[in-house]
Amino acid sequence: MSAMAVLGWRTLWSLFVCFTVLRTNALSVTMSESTMEVVRGDYIILPCSFSTYSPLSRLNIIWTLAPFSSPESPFQVIVYDHGQIIEDPSLIGRVGFTDLPLRADIMINDTRVSDAGVYRCMVNNPPEAADPGIGELLLTVLGELSGSVQIINVSAQTSGLYRCSASNLLGTENCYINLSIYSAGSESSSGILQGVLLTLSMSLMLSALLVLVTWLHRTGRDGRWRVSKGEEEEEEGYNEIRYTPSLIKRSFV
Repeated sequence: MSAMAVLGWRTLWSLFVCFTVLRTNALSVTMSESTMEVVRGDYIILPCSFSTYSPLSRLNIIWTLAPFSSPESPFQVIVYDHGQIIEDPSLIGRVGFTDLPLRADIMINDTRVSDAGVYRCMVNNPPEAADPGIGELLLTVLGELSGSVQIINVSAQTSGLYRCSASNLLGTENCYINLSIYSAGSESSSGILQGVLLTLSMSLMLSALLVLVTWLHRTGRDGRWRVSKGEEEEEEGYNEIRYTPSLIKRSFV
């Protein structure tokens, strides 16, 4: 083999090695989690790490979200480009990077059901590979639900401690309600008894009043008879005050 041929093969081999090294050392993105869950209202950190051998002065990171409600319409959540951070207007104050420029992790606080979907982390750091490294993560937001129970035909036996239990992928929570049922029977019986006693008292008062009137009436008649008889045997020297039944009745009736 001639010297020129040997030189040519060495040149090709060097180019191949250089190309392989460049491809091996190209920027790569790693997502430590592929699926995550969060309770609505809590905060969560979406992890995204990358490796690069170039300076970070031209680092570019883009997070996008394809919501479950409209997966065909992804939008940019947050962008880091040449040291500047741009947030989606709907997420201002709720999203941010956590460890720039070494990592591409982001945090979302006060999570909402609309935050659920497929997140993509795209990292580009020129002059490395033109195609950015991409990682995907599926986020599920568990919505808080409320429940109620209706109890009919309640009685004193319905009283007691009630427990409501709710479970999901993140765990189980319980709440307790103490229910006390007071029977109206005793109050009704007391009311009836008071009514009976009041009626009995009024009857006794009326009976006593009737006896009093009858006694006064008879007393008036006897008094008139005695007065009439006394007129026949009236003796001089006495001043007498006479009472008539009509005056007695007007005084007591």
